[in-house]
Amino acid sequence: MKNAMRIVSTVLLMGAGVALAQKTTPPPTMEQAKSMAMKERSDMMAKTKAMDAQVSEAMKTAKTIEGDKGKALDAQLAELQKQVKALSAQLAASPKYFDEPISKDRP
Repeated sequence: MKNAMRIVSTVLLMGAGVALAQKTTPPPTMEQAKSMAMKERSDMMAKTKAMDAQVSEAMKTAKTIEGDKGKALDAQLAELQKQVKALSAQLAASPKYFDEPISKDRP
C-alpha cells in the first residue's frame, strides 16, 4: 500500500513538473526589451511635460504672493522647473544603450 502511494505521488509530482515547465515564458528578446524601454521613456516624457505645466501654473500663483515667503516660493519653483526641464532634455536625447554593439571583450 505504501509503495502504491509513493508511486502515485511520484507520478503526480512529475506531471506537475511537466505542466509548470510548459507554462514558463521565454525571456524577452532584445526587440521586446527595446520596445518596453521606449514605451516607458515616452510615458516619462509625457509625465515631465505635465509636471512642467503644473510648475508653470504654480509659478504664476506664487508671483501673486507678496513678501519674503512669496519670493522664496518663487525661487524654489524656479529651481524645480529648471530641474524638470533638465530631466525632459535628458529624456529627449537619443538613448544609446540599444544602439551600441556588445563588446566581445566583455566577460
